[in-house]
Amino acid sequence: MERLNMNTVCDIIYRLRQGQSLRAIERDLGHSRHTLRRYQAIAEAKGYLDLSRPFPKPDEIAREIGVAPPPIGVESTVEPYRDVGERQMRPTSSQDQMGATV
Repeated sequence: MERLNMNTVCDIIYRLRQGQSLRAIERDLGHSRHTLRRYQAIAEAKGYLDLSRPFPKPDEIAREIGVAPPPIGVESTVEPYRDVGERQMRPTSSQDQMGATV
C-alpha cells in the first residue's frame, strides 16, 4: 500500500466524512482510487467516518494506521567519483606558492 503522510490521510478522512466521492478525492489529491479505498476501509473499520463522533486527532490516526516509513535514500550517481572531485578541488603546490585561493 502506498504510504501517505499524516496530513494527506487526515485530508482523505475529512473529505470522506463530508461525502466527497473517491473520484473527486483522486482528482484533487492525485492518489489512486485503489489507495483511497484502502484508507477508506481502515477509516470505516475504526469508526472515523461516523459523523456522530468528533473528527479524530492526527496522533490517534497515526497510532491506528501507523506512521509512514522514511523515504528510501538513493545514492547519488556521482558519489563513486567524489574522491576525483575532491582531488581536483585541492590546490596544487604551484598554486600554494603563488598564494592562490580556492
